[in-house]
Amino acid sequence: MRTVTPAKTVLIVAVVLLVSASAFAGKVPTPLTERQLAKIVADAPSPPKRVRMNIPGRLIDFVDFTDPDDPHPIKDNGTSRIVTGPAGKYRVTASHRHAFFSTLYKTAGRDKPVLLVIEYPDDADRVMSFMTHDSTRPGRAHLSFSQEGGVYTGGAFPKTGKMQYFTVLGWVQDDFSPIIAVNFARTGGSAAASRMWVYAVDKLPELKVDAPDPKNQRTLDMFFPLTFLATRDNFGWKSPKSVDHMVDYGKFIGVNRVTMVVYANQASWGSSARIPSWDIKHEGELDGILKTLDARGDFGLVAAIVADGMYGNVKSGGKKVADMSPEKAREVLLKGIDEFIDRYGKYKSLKGIALGSM
Repeated sequence: MRTVTPAKTVLIVAVVLLVSASAFAGKVPTPLTERQLAKIVADAPSPPKRVRMNIPGRLIDFVDFTDPDDPHPIKDNGTSRIVTGPAGKYRVTASHRHAFFSTLYKTAGRDKPVLLVIEYPDDADRVMSFMTHDSTRPGRAHLSFSQEGGVYTGGAFPKTGKMQYFTVLGWVQDDFSPIIAVNFARTGGSAAASRMWVYAVDKLPELKVDAPDPKNQRTLDMFFPLTFLATRDNFGWKSPKSVDHMVDYGKFIGVNRVTMVVYANQASWGSSARIPSWDIKHEGELDGILKTLDARGDFGLVAAIVADGMYGNVKSGGKKVADMSPEKAREVLLKGIDEFIDRYGKYKSLKGIALGSM
């Protein structure tokens, strides 16, 4: 999944792009020292007040992509250059697909959220991505998903000719992590950025969603097409605290429930739920997720089961439900759902079952 937005401030957490190799080909740059970082923070300019999304935090790093003497190591594929355009001064890539530039930024440490504020020019037609990537993620193609969002500028969106601001909130697992600006257009356009501020976020504020009637509260839901996007990818790569981070993020954006696919019997995705009568590759993660949500107390989950044939097939005894008679298929499906309810119905945070596609 790739998320692109008009030229405006955006907060996003999404897992999007597969990466087959590190942006830092060859020798990995040496991270900055604490002394260097202290001077950088002391000398850093402030971004416009409107771009902080009212997130409390303290500045821990600042990058000027337009300064050849910036102490951060700037890496690229030999294409980036510093130019002056209608929006001002910025670094820009070549116009071919996947042209990029990148650097390391200081994080707040494992499982502590950081807010990145990236200044970019809205003065040309662009399709560009801003990515960050934990070193603990696997290096194999198709397994190495990154945290990434991006913007369209121009095209259907009127260009402002000014600098705009993109924000990324993440639970990074390294002390230093790369930020990668990459061109997503097949031809034409380019990736571009001017400056970046990095804030350590000690605690995300909560957006209350309570309705005036305490017996009739509003429910706002966010959807994950696969459980592992939340537990493995989005909120700290394979972090044991990822579900807690998901709840923190949900409360920040005003969400109090999540729907996630817990059963997709596709070749590799398997299931996070245990359903004995269905032939299934399962990880058994759902118990841990629901225990965490029960402990949090005010965040619900709807368990989604994909329809047969959408992303895999429901099987029982080696036979596909799709190949069974309607009567037998009904029997197999209802038995599996009963088993699901028997195992997971004890959790207060389980609010329902959804059937359908992703």
